Amino acid sequence: MSQEPPAGGYYLDAIFTAIRSFAQELEASRRWLARAEQTENQAWRLSFLREARATYERTPARLAAVTERLAALGSVDSLPAPLDHIHENLTGMQADLAAHESHLLRIEASVAHAAAPIGRA
Repeated sequence: MSQEPPAGGYYLDAIFTAIRSFAQELEASRRWLARAEQTENQAWRLSFLREARATYERTPARLAAVTERLAALGSVDSLPAPLDHIHENLTGMQADLAAHESHLLRIEASVAHAAAPIGRA
């Protein structure tokens, strides 16, 4: 039940806009995570981690938009340049996203462990 992609440059602009949005969200999440790692203040660290998580959670949808738009243009073998390279780069983008998620989860776990109370009250 998919529609035909719109004709003209608009559709290509939409693909490149989705790629840019993905990259910007991922980079923003990385910056927030770096701030969380660098601060000593627990309250600030939690705030930065919350922002890192929020920006990270928007990235899969951005990447899915790129994938869907490329798929609407046809099979991988039929994509013209430079779209064929974008499809090849999707694997790298997915790997970057997965690596960032792992890093984020490790930092969240270490912060949660450090904030856990010692002993019983």
